[in-house]
Amino acid sequence: MGQLRFNHMELTFPAGTLTEEFRREVDTVFVDILGASLFPGPVYDGYGHMIAERRYAPPGFDIRLGRKDLRLAQEAADAQGVELAALPTLVDAFEGALGGGLDGLDWAAIAEITRARSGAAPLPPQAD
Repeated sequence: MGQLRFNHMELTFPAGTLTEEFRREVDTVFVDILGASLFPGPVYDGYGHMIAERRYAPPGFDIRLGRKDLRLAQEAADAQGVELAALPTLVDAFEGALGGGLDGLDWAAIAEITRARSGAAPLPPQAD
């Protein structure tokens, strides 16, 4: 289930970034549309609002734990000879987050890597 959550998050971040390019911010309307129509449930509702508001502290699930889960998913896939096509992109995003000052925030903060790659303003400091 974790791998599915990772994949959904990675696919949603660029859409949110594109929305920001047109609207200058991802507001809760975009998140509400996703959560109410295409992807109802706590992943898009909870994480979507965190990403839209750029609110990642205090963490519910730390970026380091997400990176560890990606490693475990890769090990399991390797053991079974299964390719996880999105995994390299996710690993790159998590490594970028850990090396880019986002360590200690919620794993949804990897959305900031997508934002940064598109030229968005850096994340303001987070308060616990």
